[in-house]
Amino acid sequence: FQWVDLRPVRVWHCLLFRDLYNYGGLAGSTAGMQGVEEEGGGSSTHSQRGVLEEEDREVMQEHGAGAIVSFWTMAEYLPSAVQEYFDFMVGRFLLLPWKETQTLLQAKQARQSQGTEDCMEEDASQGGAPPMLTPAAGPAALEMEQSETNFLESLVGGYFTEKLLRMVRDIQRHMGPSQAGAKSS
Repeated sequence: FQWVDLRPVRVWHCLLFRDLYNYGGLAGSTAGMQGVEEEGGGSSTHSQRGVLEEEDREVMQEHGAGAIVSFWTMAEYLPSAVQEYFDFMVGRFLLLPWKETQTLLQAKQARQSQGTEDCMEEDASQGGAPPMLTPAAGPAALEMEQSETNFLESLVGGYFTEKLLRMVRDIQRHMGPSQAGAKSS
């Protein structure tokens, strides 16, 4: 082929992708992007009830984030009582690291405006994504990446472990001991 014509259909702040039928992410705003139409159909935006707090909605709106898109065919194979928990946990897994990155970027911008830190190279097309790490970015970029890594480690080791263990107990209580034992066998 001589030409490859790529047209953006959807912009993501973050994307968790397994395959064409199992993905979710924090959709970015396509406002102001030439030639991009909002995608209709093909994926669903599950209810964000319980995933988003008012503060989360404000942060997402401030940084041009759209909705949390959740399209997980694999979730259909879970018991119906568990599907809502699955959507909740995946939504939080996408939202919390993104929200922390926005906080880190704001703190970095505040330090830069005070002239206490070198500027990092940013790609304006990323729409709120973390700055690109380049060799010229320096120690500040590496420090930010380390902060993000530490946050993710604490999130998985603390928040998600606690939530998942609590949810397992709730699911067992909801399904009853006989159903929970039969489903796990």
